[in-house]
Amino acid sequence: MEQYLPKYICSAIFNLHKPNITEIRVRKNRPLIIVSESMCEFLYSGDSLIVVDKTTFDEIFLKICDYSVYSNEDSLKRGYVTLKNGSRVGVCSTAVYSNNSISGIRDISSLNIRIPREIKGFSLDAVNSLFSNSVSSTIIAGRPSTGKTTLLRDIARELSNKMYKITIIDSRNELAAKCNDGFLLDVGQNTDVITGFNKEQAIDIAIRTLSPDIIVCDEIGSYNELSAISNGFCSGVCFIISFHCLSLQDLIKKPLIKAAFDTDEFQNVIIMEDNFNYSIYSTYEVMNEAFRRNNDNLLFGSDWDYAIPRHL
Repeated sequence: MEQYLPKYICSAIFNLHKPNITEIRVRKNRPLIIVSESMCEFLYSGDSLIVVDKTTFDEIFLKICDYSVYSNEDSLKRGYVTLKNGSRVGVCSTAVYSNNSISGIRDISSLNIRIPREIKGFSLDAVNSLFSNSVSSTIIAGRPSTGKTTLLRDIARELSNKMYKITIIDSRNELAAKCNDGFLLDVGQNTDVITGFNKEQAIDIAIRTLSPDIIVCDEIGSYNELSAISNGFCSGVCFIISFHCLSLQDLIKKPLIKAAFDTDEFQNVIIMEDNFNYSIYSTYEVMNEAFRRNNDNLLFGSDWDYAIPRHL
């Protein structure tokens, strides 16, 4: 973060001696806050609370945009900027509308710098449990900052190095962190990465031109994306995808995720937990338990005794 934040802020963060920082929350004319392991705390320089004034905030924002707000206009209208190292910075602003669509933004008020993690071997439990003999389509679900992207990246790397043909759909440049014609993050030796295209276009390109065994997509968020995935299944491709979800209990309540289950193509579900742990289920376990509890009018009770999670 040294290239984006002032030296005194970087020094204060370094002096915290916290290796698991996940977010740096920068708000104009307000105290800077550090997030680590789901805990928020103010940042101090010595005994003084660090408050980010307007001049400092504006300079940080320009550095994050590589001094070209215009070149980041499309992503800013969607609420983020992706840094060269794969970090996504959430941007809070005011939308400017023209002809019922967002034409620009103004009044930037806060930034959320999310720190990516590359943990090689993080996926070994999942890879050994689910992909030891063959590959199968898998859903990864969890709350923000629980490690979905980290797990997706490492699964792709492990399977790629086992010589499966992997295509990563990296719409926001978070999975591989493409920089010019290279990648800052390790996604494996047999991996192709399509960056910047929307997921529907990228999936179509992958299927028509790259003959992948597995397509990896992060944060599926629309029925159009799910439709493109369904078309991929017709071509014999497996998918490993992620969704936002509060918990296993919350899984079937979300119509988009239920629609993914209804394709009958996903065999496995991985639920992300706190402190970068995860549990592994079969789709059969999840759906049968949901069906049983629904019939008993006890949908999603506190104990999932039927499904046996395998912890990392």
